[in-house]
Amino acid sequence: MIGWLKIAFAIVCFAIGAASLLGAIASLVFVDASEVHIPALFGAFGAALMWVSVVLLRGVRWHND
Repeated sequence: MIGWLKIAFAIVCFAIGAASLLGAIASLVFVDASEVHIPALFGAFGAALMWVSVVLLRGVRWHND
């Protein structure tokens, strides 16, 4: 049971992280030089969530023996 919960949480983290990174890249074009910290925060948040998803999925066994 805990394995499915771990996988589901990792997928949610990956989806939110990827959306944050895409939002950061897209908003980088439309910000002034004084507001560059906003896409940087979104990018850092997205990268952290994607790292959490990798850590959660690292030890998951995807097959039964």
